[in-house]
Amino acid sequence: MAVDYLNEGRRANMVREIKSKGIEDSRILEVMQKFPRHALLADSGLDAIAYQNCPVTIGYSQTMSQPYTVAKILEFLDIRKGEKVLDIGTGSGYQACLMGMLGATVHSVEIIKDLYLEYKGLIKYWAAQFEISLTLYLEDGNFGIPKEAPFDKIAIAAQAEEVPSILVEQLREGGILVMPIGKPQKQVLSKLQKQNGRMQVIAEEKYFRFVQMTTYS
Repeated sequence: MAVDYLNEGRRANMVREIKSKGIEDSRILEVMQKFPRHALLADSGLDAIAYQNCPVTIGYSQTMSQPYTVAKILEFLDIRKGEKVLDIGTGSGYQACLMGMLGATVHSVEIIKDLYLEYKGLIKYWAAQFEISLTLYLEDGNFGIPKEAPFDKIAIAAQAEEVPSILVEQLREGGILVMPIGKPQKQVLSKLQKQNGRMQVIAEEKYFRFVQMTTYS
């Protein structure tokens, strides 16, 4: 790939800002510096905005989460090489690609058909460029991917008042699940661990805003 000095500089600034906010895991900072976040936006006019610490619209009432939010989710997940991860809410695929760069085998689920169809080509192309193990699904994430369970880690990029029980069943004992829990106006990004079949909160951070978890009607 040709060197894109402009966007490399933008990524460097983005990573410095994320680090200044308390993200210190060098593995996370490294993959965020390497991966071209702007390349997963269907609208090239949004390239500069892609590296600002704010959400970016990707259409269909969905957004690419702000970089710090993605970094915090990855920090909570603490992905290790070889782990199997379920990613609920593919969106533009940015978070899923970073998970793969951290060494995970990623299974990523999107419920919005038009969004899935628009972005799957871009996601697959960039996953191949970075040799990321990533499988995409057009499915209702509330039901997970039973045939691939159990998962070591699960990330849900949508707010709900509780963890869907089906997803708890698909998480291995001792596994980690990260999602925003609470009311739409009062969400807490939560890191939960499965202990004796039940989910226990082991870390939280406030002041996040995610779209609500959806399902097929």
